[in-house]
Amino acid sequence: AKNVITVGGTSRDGLTNKFSRGPVNDGRIKPEISGIGNNMLSTIMGNAYGSNQGTRMFAPQITGALALVYERYRQLNGDIDPPGDLAKAIICNTATDIGTKGVDFSTGFGWLNLQKAIEVVNNKSYRSGTVENDQEQIIEINLDKEVFDFKLMLYWHDQPSSYYTLKNLVNDLDLTVTLPNGSVYDPFVLDTSATGVTKPAVMGKDHMNNIEQVVIEHAFPGRYTIKVKGFKVPFGPQAFKIVYNWQEPGLALMQPVGGEMWKPGEMRGIHWQDAGHDGDGYSFDYSLDNGASWVNIPGITGTYNRADWTLPSVRSAAARIRITNTSSGIISISNPFVIQPEINFSLSSTCSSEVLVKWTKPAGIDSVAVLLYQGGDYVVQTISADSSWVIKG
Repeated sequence: AKNVITVGGTSRDGLTNKFSRGPVNDGRIKPEISGIGNNMLSTIMGNAYGSNQGTRMFAPQITGALALVYERYRQLNGDIDPPGDLAKAIICNTATDIGTKGVDFSTGFGWLNLQKAIEVVNNKSYRSGTVENDQEQIIEINLDKEVFDFKLMLYWHDQPSSYYTLKNLVNDLDLTVTLPNGSVYDPFVLDTSATGVTKPAVMGKDHMNNIEQVVIEHAFPGRYTIKVKGFKVPFGPQAFKIVYNWQEPGLALMQPVGGEMWKPGEMRGIHWQDAGHDGDGYSFDYSLDNGASWVNIPGITGTYNRADWTLPSVRSAAARIRITNTSSGIISISNPFVIQPEINFSLSSTCSSEVLVKWTKPAGIDSVAVLLYQGGDYVVQTISADSSWVIKG
C-alpha cells in the first residue's frame, strides 16, 4: 500500500536489522520509518515484564508517537485532526537518519524522532498545495540562520492503481529545491536492482514513489525555492504536503532533560544532538551531588547520538549527566534528575470506609508521599516519615 506507514525495526544501537526490508515488487520505498525492535522491556507471558522483540515492539512506538502528534496538532488547531498526508510526512521527514546515508530499503528515512516531529507541529513548518498535469507550484522558504540537515519532503496520498499494473504510482509529482547560490537539488532515489538495493541513495528524479525528500547537509541563510511539478497527473488536481525541518548547531543533551525519576540498576538511554559533528567522539560522566563532583561512565560510546547506560546502585535527589565532545571540548550538562529505588506497598481494608497503605521505606529516603487518584488527577493525602497511612472515606 502506498498511503500507509510501514514500520521497520532495528537493534538498540541501530547497526543491525533482522526484520523485513524493501523494496516492494515495483521498487517503492518500504519501510518508511523504523523503531527499535530488539531487547525491549515489555509484557511477557506469566503476567510479568521482560525482554521482547519483533514488530509488536517497534510498530507501537510509531503508533504512540502519531497519537501525540495528533494531540498536539489538535491543541493548536481548534481540536481538528491533522490530515493523514501531513501526519505521515511529519513523522517521516523528522526521522533521524541511520544506517546507509540517506533513505534506504532497510530503515527507510530513519529512526523515529518524536521531539523533532512535535517541533514541526509547534512551528507549523509545513505547506499545502495542489497541482494538475504539467503544472508547477512554487513555495519559498526564507532561512535566517546557518543550519544542518535541512530536510524538505514532498508527500501526497496517491490515487488507487489498477490491480493488474506493474507500477503502483498513478499521479507522479516531482520535487526540486533551488538554493540561494543557484544550486538545484533533486530528491534522493535508490537503486532497485538486485545488486544495487544496498547502495546509498543518490539525487535524481523519482517516478516510483509518492514520497520524496531533499536533504541539504549544510544550509546557509537565504531564500530556498521549492518547486512541485505535476510530471504526470492523469487524475487531478493532486493535493500534496511539504514538510521542512533542520538541526540547530551546538551540542545539547536531549535525555535526560531533568526531572526524570530513574531507578538504580535499570538501563536508560542518553540522547543528544550535535549537528555537523557526526563523526566526533564523546565521553560521559554522572554526578550525584548536583554537579559538585563527577564520575566517568566507562565503556559507552553511542551510535546515532544515543547510548544505553545501566545506572549504578546509587541514590540521589540531584543527579546529572555530562556529555563532552572529545574533539571540540564542548560540554552539555543535564538539569537534575532523581535516582531512587521503587517503593513497594500493599493495601488492606477491614471496612468499606478505610484502606490501610503500608510500605517499606528504602534507606536514604526520609519521607513518602501518599497520593489518591480523584477526579482525573492524583491528590496528595499525606507526606509521612512513617511506613503506613490510613485513607478514610
